Amino acid sequence: MQMNGRKHTRRAALVGGIHLSLLALLSACSPERAQGNQPPSETKTTPTPTISPGLTKQGEEQLALFQKRLEWLTKAKKDNSTYKQQYEADRQALQSAKTDSAYQKALNTLKKHLDDCEMPALQAEIIVRRDQLQQEVEQWGKENYYQNPSSGIKYALGFEYGVEGAVWQINQGLEGNKTLQDGIWYFVPGEVTLEAYRQMVKDLDMYELHFQYMKQNRKDTTPYDQPHEVDLQMMKRYGKMNERVIVVSLAEQVMRAYENGVLKKAMYTTTGRPEFPAVPGKWHVLTKKSPDLFTSSAPPGSPMAYPPTHLNYTVRYCYPEYYLHDSDWRLDYGPGTQFPHVDSSGNESASTGSHGCINFPVAEMSWIYEFTDINTCILVY
Repeated sequence: MQMNGRKHTRRAALVGGIHLSLLALLSACSPERAQGNQPPSETKTTPTPTISPGLTKQGEEQLALFQKRLEWLTKAKKDNSTYKQQYEADRQALQSAKTDSAYQKALNTLKKHLDDCEMPALQAEIIVRRDQLQQEVEQWGKENYYQNPSSGIKYALGFEYGVEGAVWQINQGLEGNKTLQDGIWYFVPGEVTLEAYRQMVKDLDMYELHFQYMKQNRKDTTPYDQPHEVDLQMMKRYGKMNERVIVVSLAEQVMRAYENGVLKKAMYTTTGRPEFPAVPGKWHVLTKKSPDLFTSSAPPGSPMAYPPTHLNYTVRYCYPEYYLHDSDWRLDYGPGTQFPHVDSSGNESASTGSHGCINFPVAEMSWIYEFTDINTCILVY
């Protein structure tokens, strides 16, 4: 029995020793013990560089402008391969820039390329839009015309915007037959500058807008001596609702005078014939004179030639020689008088429209002269 007790005691001691060894081993493998009971350290990351939002916005806008200019060159069938290569290189340079300074450097190169292609792109835009305007005018004129009640001949309306009117004005600029000085066109030959191209684009904006006004007003059945919706739209667009404004509707052959948006007077007029149209657009009174004497600079026998003519009132609204003035040699004014007709006066010189001026009876022109001042707005559509 005593031996059995020793064996049992020895076996218990052996098992206990094994348990202690295992506990010691497990304790040594514990993460807390291995690290001295310290928490694991955090992993540090390097922030990704970003480009300032203001710079990226500039880049997006400049690329969009470059793309637009490439489109105009394509529409005008001009070679733009070099500019396309520059555009792609500039786009990639902006995308790969990692810092503001690198992005700014790429942006400066882009802007230089934009400057280089501005003039050819503007020329292309002008040519394309000029041709589109001419086509639209010709098509509209086939459907909208004045028919002479005596002869039955049909005359297309809207010619003031066509090849002898607005389109002709644009061509004179493209060909260098007129020059731009302080925002005013003068018919003096000269180099076609970047500013001249920019002004021609603005002129096209104006011509296109006013032609749309003509088309819209053509559908208006309001009597000529009542306010017209198009007149009010134009005055609001140009911010002229709180002043005096002269509005001339070429298709109606009517002048309506407004003050603070209120119609003050309406009267018939006679404007330029198809060969020498009145010039549509937004203008203002440049000079006034009473009385005045007109002398023609055209050579004798020229369609533009006329004898020295005494006038009671003249109001210049556009250079070189576009006026509102009286015409006492006429008796008939209003619809159709810009086309060939028989004037009640029997005067052959009154049998068609003017050389580009806007004509009125003497009494009516006297009223206009008093109503207007230098810089009074004149809207012609």
